[in-house]
Amino acid sequence: MRMRTLVPIAVASIAIAVVAGIATGRAIWPQPAMTTPVTAPLPPLYVAEEKRDLGEVWETSDAVLTVPISNSTDKPIEILDFETSCDCGEISPRRLTVPANGTANVSVKMDLTRRAPHQLGMVHRKYSIEIWPIVFGTEKQTVMTINWIARSAVTFNHANIHFGELDAESQQPNYRTLAVTAHVPIVHFVAQCDSASFAICVADSGYGKWSVRVRPVGDGKAGYCESTLKMSWKLATGQKQSAVARVSCTMARGKVSP
Repeated sequence: MRMRTLVPIAVASIAIAVVAGIATGRAIWPQPAMTTPVTAPLPPLYVAEEKRDLGEVWETSDAVLTVPISNSTDKPIEILDFETSCDCGEISPRRLTVPANGTANVSVKMDLTRRAPHQLGMVHRKYSIEIWPIVFGTEKQTVMTINWIARSAVTFNHANIHFGELDAESQQPNYRTLAVTAHVPIVHFVAQCDSASFAICVADSGYGKWSVRVRPVGDGKAGYCESTLKMSWKLATGQKQSAVARVSCTMARGKVSP
């Protein structure tokens, strides 16, 4: 009986509000109740949102990125190991304990000089890596995605130069050129091969550009030969950087005459 009494009263209240609104020239409707947004609980282990984007990182072969892992529980959590979305990063330490309601740092060592073919010549390249902590008694924890932008001080137009098969007695291979461009002020640019099978010549073209010319000279033996062309330079700040390219050829016989 009580419900039957309340329904007519509620309907009457709404009707009165509407009539009052019409009398004043504007409609008045009952306002819905305000709701408080529900925040999803944090996973036991997580990386704070503002720490997931590391910003710009200089391109080096041994860049070290610091990742702070937080524990949202009231008990310490021991991490036994990590899994990652690629083999491009080396995590240290692999085993650690994150204190209750605290944070512990891990380091991710990356070779940022590695480039896909379409990334040659790019000054900025976006990267990301996914990290899963492994905890005893559970499967992989919530994925932690870390993002950053690799910034190159120097870019070049080839990562690999292959001369193909050469016959030393009938062929005199031409030089091939690696075009190098500096995007920030640098000093003391140097390029050298780690093998005597290739000759190189470095020319400063001015305006932050260099030409690294390379050609095979052989080592007196037939067969495949390969060398690492290492380029190094120093930023105006004094920081030393380096990058590498690969040069190779197959010698049919003998040694190329100089």
